[in-house]
Parts: sequence; C-alpha cells; structure tokens
Amino acid sequence: MLKEMIENELKKKDISQIKLSKEIGISQGTIYKILHTDTQTSIEVLDKVANYFHVPVAQFLCSEVPAEWTRKDRDEVSTLLKQILEQTKRNTAAIEKLIAEIKKSNRRR
Repeated sequence: MLKEMIENELKKKDISQIKLSKEIGISQGTIYKILHTDTQTSIEVLDKVANYFHVPVAQFLCSEVPAEWTRKDRDEVSTLLKQILEQTKRNTAAIEKLIAEIKKSNRRR
C-alpha cells in the first residue's frame, strides 16, 4: 500500500516527513494525510514523491506489481502515467478557457 511504501522509503533514506515536504514542495499536511488517513493522493503529488525517491510512479500505484514486470516495464508505465497527466492538464486548461469564453459571451447578451 502507498502509505507503507512511502514510510519504507523515508526509513531507508532516514528522512523525516518534514524534510520530504520541504524538498518536494508540498505541505506537511499533505504528507501527513498520505501517511495517516485514507485520503486519495493526486498523481502530481505521487509524481513528486516518486521522483524524490527515484522510483517509478507505478511502484506507488500498484500494490502488487506482477512478478514478470521488469524495471523497464514499471518505467514505461510511469512514463505513460506522466503523459496522461500532462494531457489532462492541457485538456483542463482548454476547457477552462472555453468556459471563460462562454461566460464572457453570455455577459455581452
């Protein structure tokens, strides 16, 4: 599970939750929620944590990676997830722009 994986990485590297939050630029509260609650974590936060610990995002997303998966497989899944995230951000920006234009158009009427 995600909590245990992050806790293990923190212990392996002898890093505090506070140091992790400062180093990756997310709040201490977010780290606390990941480790102590059942809150869903965004892919952006997972990506920052994974990059910090030099592990593929897939390692945090898959509680059980199939035995036949190689490091290359996990890296490819992580790359695909990052591409999906970037496309989602672009789509969101385009949708927000379209909504703003519609609102602007409606105000003119």
